[in-house]
Amino acid sequence: YIRDPKISRNWLGIRIYNLSGSSLKYEISSTFEYGMENDTKIKAFGLFFKLGYQLNQVLWHPCLTLRYTYASGNSPQTDYDENFDPVFGAGDRYYGWMNLVKWTNLDDREIMLELFPLNGMRIELKYNRFVIPQPDGVLINGNLELLPGKKHLGNEFDFYATYDINNNWQLAAATGLFLLEDAKTANSEEPGNASWVAFQMIYAFSWELNKEASQQ
Repeated sequence: YIRDPKISRNWLGIRIYNLSGSSLKYEISSTFEYGMENDTKIKAFGLFFKLGYQLNQVLWHPCLTLRYTYASGNSPQTDYDENFDPVFGAGDRYYGWMNLVKWTNLDDREIMLELFPLNGMRIELKYNRFVIPQPDGVLINGNLELLPGKKHLGNEFDFYATYDINNNWQLAAATGLFLLEDAKTANSEEPGNASWVAFQMIYAFSWELNKEASQQ
């Protein structure tokens, strides 16, 4: 596969964001993709927007954030390849904890609430609304396809929490629920919803090389 096709992909983008620690949270990331694959010209783009505010003087320091993620999909009416291919390092962000979709052919509207009830504890409540801009002939996660004339894949609700017991130990717990809307699988016109639960314990440690070993 690598030997035969002629592929040239380029990404040009800009990111504007504020530093952490501020009550106002904002970010705008825009990426334009261009190039050629064989004889087909690539013309695609991706966008991420975030706007939020944290009430540091209120109990639990709540932070409410609105997010919007968009990635172009390939339209059968054009001669271009408009399916946005995520830049390296950006394939696993912004799309719910269940990772049912990636930053390609995606319209994701998201609301996130962060809470900090205890020192070293963080709680995240999140809602994602997944829409597929170009649904024709597209398989989502290998087995889901949109119903004719529909674009709304589904809605995801997530809970995620971490607690730092001390400098070495951290506990994490997460649960998610995905409610399918206008999609089906090859085996079912009305497939069920999806849910998941995860628990994690992390132990972090560090050590210092002795002077003799570091010199070697």
